[in-house]
Amino acid sequence: MLKHWSVFKSSKVSSNHFALFTFSGPAFQQGIIPQNCDLPTLTYLARHLYILDPVYGVFRSMERIQPYRLEMGCKGVIKEGGPSTKKESLSSFWKESVTAYMRNRMTPTSSVDCGSILVNLASEEYSSSIDIPSLPRNTIFLNVLFRHKGRVVAVHAKRAHGLMARYLAEQDAQSLSDVTEFGLEGYRWK
Repeated sequence: MLKHWSVFKSSKVSSNHFALFTFSGPAFQQGIIPQNCDLPTLTYLARHLYILDPVYGVFRSMERIQPYRLEMGCKGVIKEGGPSTKKESLSSFWKESVTAYMRNRMTPTSSVDCGSILVNLASEEYSSSIDIPSLPRNTIFLNVLFRHKGRVVAVHAKRAHGLMARYLAEQDAQSLSDVTEFGLEGYRWK
């Protein structure tokens, strides 16, 4: 896998795109709908939306990437130079570097009430690439689950994740109360 990554990474593919416009799934094309976002919304997403990714680990929405198709749950990664040849998932492979990346971008605080707010709009498969206890002290980690008729239905949840990301951007959300005001399409906080 890592051998293929070095070839992929060094290729001069002319189809580098802004990440936000590259993904074709329901979260992006039915929820966020980036091609319909105004400049303030895109600016907010560029500053605040981090995308967990099986190829790149984590990046911001306006970084350039090459299109690909791979899932985070894919197993078969063997870390070079590691103590064992045990195959692991991509979420396990990326965990240390993704967590460090997020930790370095969050505001540590001594406040008892509130630190940085991390709104998790990723699936469990993807969000398992973050070691939550290793985030800065007092980080509020909101694990958002969208239920449809009492169950998490993947296609509805993915779209709702995108709707919420766009809503937060359009509202210029800065606080926990801004986040919990989300209520599009009948979704509500419980």
